[in-house]
Order: sequence, then structure tokens, then C-alpha cells
Amino acid sequence: MRFVSVWLPRTLRRGVVSIALVLAMLCNSTAFAGRVLLDAVSAKQALTQRGIGKWVRITESDGTSVTGVLTALDDDSFEVTPRRAKAPTTIDYTQVAEVHNDKAKTSHPRNNEKVAIVVGVVVVGAIVAAVVFLVTHPFNIYGG
Repeated sequence: MRFVSVWLPRTLRRGVVSIALVLAMLCNSTAFAGRVLLDAVSAKQALTQRGIGKWVRITESDGTSVTGVLTALDDDSFEVTPRRAKAPTTIDYTQVAEVHNDKAKTSHPRNNEKVAIVVGVVVVGAIVAAVVFLVTHPFNIYGG
């Protein structure tokens, strides 16, 4: 901390540290938020939109992932036949945590959160660098 005290006044250091801590707490709340489970209606709608005979990747509420061909859609459940499996796996809509859309990864909400966090960190870093530069290289705005 001795090196920092040479080129940053004490009040400016406290302000920068305070802002950094607030931003870190805000980023943690969005980055590490728990998985939001799909309700049965949304899961059924997503799978119906995908269509029978299409490849799907499902994450169940217990964290297990099932990848395979969607073979049947019923009122309360659906069937996925994994690759190299002879019998389909029946999954209730209430067990579905997420229906992955592997072909459009950029539109996934978690990727959007990651982009927002990275942009926020870059903006804060640029502001801190600008403040440090202005404090260490004072200039006269009146041209003298």
C-alpha cells in the first residue's frame, strides 16, 4: 500500500476502494444468482416450439443433463432418446430446469449477464485510470 500512497491522496484512495467494493457486491448478486427453474408451461412451450425429431439438451432440477432426440410430447411429460440408447427417457415437465438452445448461445441470458459484467469492469477500470492519470498529471485549464 506504500506505493499507492505516493501517487494517490488518502481520500481518493478511500473513494476508489468504496466504489470498487460497491460494484463488486452488485456484480456478485447478478453473476452468482441461483438457477431460475422453468415452470411446466414454459418447458412444454419451449419443447413444442423445438419440435419432435429435433435434438434437445435439457437440464433437470437436480442438475443432471439429458441430450438426445425429442421423441414424444405428452400432457405431463416428454420423451428424449439419448444417443446410443435403445429406450427413451421420460421426463416430467416439472423436473425441467432449463431447455438449452445450443445454436443461439449469444442470446442466452447468462451470456448477456457476463457481457454486462465485463463491460462494467472495463468502464470502472477506465474511470479509475482516468482519475489516477488526472491526479498524477495535473494540468492548468487556463493554459498557463
